[in-house]
Amino acid sequence: MITAIGDVLRRCYERSWITSRDGNCSLRRARSVYLYVTPSG
Repeated sequence: MITAIGDVLRRCYERSWITSRDGNCSLRRARSVYLYVTPSG
């Protein structure tokens, strides 16, 4: 899951939708108790 989030962020950066790739992203799937967080930097 973390790798997929990173892939999405990289594609957003390549399309100039975001300004940097060094931040982090988090999400919680529907009906799940888990929170997925990518590392920053």
